Amino acid sequence: QIVNYIPIKIMENKFKCKEKSKRIQIFNITVKGNSEQDSIFKRFDNGAWNKNLSDVLKKDGIDFIESNNITVKRNDYKDISKKIKEKILGQTEDGTSDLNVLPKADRKEKSIVWNITGGQRSTVFAIQKFIIHQGRRQDHIIYLEGNSNNIVCLTLKKNKEFEYDLLEDKYWDSNNFKLDLSTVFQLAGFEIANYNDIINYSELDKSCKSKETQEYELCKKFYKYYKNINSEIGKYFRNNFPLLNKNIDKKSIGDFWDGLKKNDKNNEFSNDDKSILKDLKGESQKKFGYILEYMTLASMVETIKCNPKLLNYTVGIYHSVRLNRSEEFFEESNTTQLCEFDVVLLTKSGQVVIFECKSGTMKSDVGKARKYTAYAAAGVYGKPILITPLLKDDRKFINENIFRKKQKERNQNEADKLGKYDDDVLQAVRAAARANMEIWGLDEIDEKLLKLYNEVLKLGENADE
Repeated sequence: QIVNYIPIKIMENKFKCKEKSKRIQIFNITVKGNSEQDSIFKRFDNGAWNKNLSDVLKKDGIDFIESNNITVKRNDYKDISKKIKEKILGQTEDGTSDLNVLPKADRKEKSIVWNITGGQRSTVFAIQKFIIHQGRRQDHIIYLEGNSNNIVCLTLKKNKEFEYDLLEDKYWDSNNFKLDLSTVFQLAGFEIANYNDIINYSELDKSCKSKETQEYELCKKFYKYYKNINSEIGKYFRNNFPLLNKNIDKKSIGDFWDGLKKNDKNNEFSNDDKSILKDLKGESQKKFGYILEYMTLASMVETIKCNPKLLNYTVGIYHSVRLNRSEEFFEESNTTQLCEFDVVLLTKSGQVVIFECKSGTMKSDVGKARKYTAYAAAGVYGKPILITPLLKDDRKFINENIFRKKQKERNQNEADKLGKYDDDVLQAVRAAARANMEIWGLDEIDEKLLKLYNEVLKLGENADE
């Protein structure tokens, strides 16, 4: 529903600025097949999707009149054309107009913006036919192009053909409202269980001294060395962080810290830092997983803040976001909890990128589940990515020697090098690959983020061309 919500908010702000006394009127076209009318086995609960949108719009103070809903049969071109004509013009087969909700005086003069993003082809054809037959040259058909964030606009011309235009502004840059993470997930039928506790790290105030921000600042220092292949401290971290998942007692933390201090020539890591590490998410927790999450956050924040275009495009970066299903739509489930996302990035275009940070094992079915939950919670704009503690060169080496070469094709040096990697990390990479998840090395987050949004923001070398 995010692709419906954004155009509505753009229109609302346009009317607020130019015609304060007028309100936009929303017609919601819902397509249903025979098997989807009342069956519990329907593929999508269209009623629930509509309610998600109406609940959010009402929260924003926008009227969403249920009688404006137009329910049509799937792939029935004639039914779609008939229902649109009834609702917009009041032209029913028996001559009555009780179905009409658009005032008679407005039927010809009012402009209608038809949002066909994600729509069925039969519905799009019916809309085009309606516009042509009624000669509605004041109407606009719009489509939100997700990869480039452009708005494509179709307008009827005198020759009864449609002219295609690409609007100058990106759809996220043509509005003056700010998306909220809670709103984006509510549109998909989910709520953030820990909403009051999550921190937007892209707007983190350095004066904030909470337990979580102290953990973040420590891991930020870890990351500075971890990504540096020429640093002795970095090498120590890469070799010893995985052990913090296997041995989680106080002695292990002490031994780790003693080894760190031998390499800490500038005395950058203090006893206070040691206490923060010891208490990281609780004394009995595996530490490396949380360290990896915080290092991921540190890399993203650094990348975004160093690029003004990307910073302007980003709504927020969030850690440990727990989602619950809306209970009303999942009555037959024993639990409302869906999952917890390690790191979530939200852009002004409504795209949610979900990062799964795995320092230990992950089975392939978990990877597949992450792809499903990303789609369920964030729609077609949702994108799940695995962050591995491997550095870029190691990730490429593993990709070449595990996924592209058979065991008998490896030479002894390659086999010996593979044997030095942590088994749990390799298992997670294999599982993500089987689930067709994108995999990023920890030190390539910056270049991957820029590449991810290059088409939208023109961040590459040819940005000015």
